[in-house]
Amino acid sequence: MQTVRRQLLIIFSSMKLGWIAGLLFVFQLGWAQWKPDIRCIYVFANGNCRITWKSYNGNPSGFIRYEIYQSNKKTGPYALVHTQTQISTTNYTDTGCNAQMQSYFYFIKGVTGNSITPQELHSDTLQSIYTTAVYATALPYLQLSFNRLSLNYWPGAIHTFSVEREFPKGIFKLIGKTPEPNFKDTLSICKDSLGYRIQIQDSLGCTSQSNRFQIEARDTKDPDEPKWDSITVMPNGHTLLTWSIPKDADISGYRIQYKNNNGINSPLQLIPGRFNQTFEWSNAKADSQSVALYVGAQDSCGRTSTISYNSKTVFLKTQLLACQQQLLLEWTPYTSP
Repeated sequence: MQTVRRQLLIIFSSMKLGWIAGLLFVFQLGWAQWKPDIRCIYVFANGNCRITWKSYNGNPSGFIRYEIYQSNKKTGPYALVHTQTQISTTNYTDTGCNAQMQSYFYFIKGVTGNSITPQELHSDTLQSIYTTAVYATALPYLQLSFNRLSLNYWPGAIHTFSVEREFPKGIFKLIGKTPEPNFKDTLSICKDSLGYRIQIQDSLGCTSQSNRFQIEARDTKDPDEPKWDSITVMPNGHTLLTWSIPKDADISGYRIQYKNNNGINSPLQLIPGRFNQTFEWSNAKADSQSVALYVGAQDSCGRTSTISYNSKTVFLKTQLLACQQQLLLEWTPYTSP
């Protein structure tokens, strides 16, 4: 009987030890499944970077520390810049960088388990967003370029960038969104200082922000030519010229020219305002001859468009042929816009 009891005790003890070992394995498996993903990198005006990461979600007794590593090159070397032993702290501001001047790379190492057999889990490497801009030669826009946080998918990522322009200084305004790491900002100013920054959020609202890029913006493009629509002789003998508004937002007015009696195209009048589309010439010459009026655009920098020199009225002449009881009509050729 004693022998039977001893055998039962050994079996029970073995089962108990197996259960404990299995439980420990489950806990360790839970630690191994956690990954300290970086959620966002926020660049401050002074160039410091705030790194925010996913908190440890396993058994608190299995947490040891977070380690934050940084490099100014993707290939490294990486330096340990911060160690955090508080499980609930999930961000760190790196003051040893200047992300206003270049991009920086970060990854986080999570250390879990116990001091005897610790486990080290690495996040993906993320890059702070760095923005630059160049002029597109003879085109009315500024070409912004910036990098993605990562070329790989990371949990919670949203791949839509918000582009903000600073104008006037200190006031940022959203000017567009794009899924691509580039953006064309159409300019409608003559010359001024502009700033830009890029933002992107993850699915939980953690915001990554780029450096603030500043540039002395200038108009490098002549305004488009206003296409004349019609030229009409009014009943009172006046000549009415109409045209379409070009797409350039900084047009300040329209230059009207006419062909004088010597056949020379001469300035007649400057019509202020972008949204004007008509000019009525009170000279009654159109009752006795074909009149040529032309229109060109001028922008806020004084740059001028090309001009189409084929807008002229149709002059009609009549001759009574009494013997034939006919009226002869003759007119000058019509030219289309």
